[in-house]
Amino acid sequence: MGIQWTMWDHLEDLDFVDDIALLSHRFQQIQQKTTRLETTAAGTGLQINGTKTKVTRIKNENENGVSLMCTAGERI
Repeated sequence: MGIQWTMWDHLEDLDFVDDIALLSHRFQQIQQKTTRLETTAAGTGLQINGTKTKVTRIKNENENGVSLMCTAGERI
């Protein structure tokens, strides 16, 4: 679901010390990844901070925001 990295591999995300960048060609896949990340994080007691979360689009006409369920359906 990520971006084509090599002929056989896809780059799904970039992980940093306390940040993560989710990558995808399609908006729907980013929403799925975000939801999966929230569910996994919640299982360990963590929560995505909607205030600090950013969405960057490159050559994408879809203006929909990504929904965060942990913050009562907030869209970023």
